[in-house]
Amino acid sequence: CAGDDSAGRGIAKRPDQCLRANHQQPQHNSVEGSVFIELALALPLLMMAVWGSLAVYQAIAVHLALSDAAGVGVEALSYAVSEQQVVQAVDQALLQDHLNPSTVTCTIVRYRQETTVGLRASVVLPILGSTTIQAKESSYGAS
Repeated sequence: CAGDDSAGRGIAKRPDQCLRANHQQPQHNSVEGSVFIELALALPLLMMAVWGSLAVYQAIAVHLALSDAAGVGVEALSYAVSEQQVVQAVDQALLQDHLNPSTVTCTIVRYRQETTVGLRASVVLPILGSTTIQAKESSYGAS
């Protein structure tokens, strides 16, 4: 195993240098491997973020629907003579927001000049599981 120096003279190399020079390791693209590792590490975190945002979105949507229905209940109290009519108005509002009225508890409280309609729904949300969401609306001066 011989080599040339910068002047073009033949120089004998040591045997271990010849072996290293002739035996080259195949080069692998380390970028491809690191991309797959990063994807494998980031994908579960991304999926948890997506599922978590869906759970928060669904909880907010249910709370808004309950709040709207409670507002309808308070408004109905100013016109209705019976609490049964108020419950029917609340059930109708819940159905319009695609909520099952049988999973919602409606509470009507009248104290002096204040009337409160409280709603409590048991829902199953992704990641959070079974949870209870509440909303209430109050009106002053309703009889």
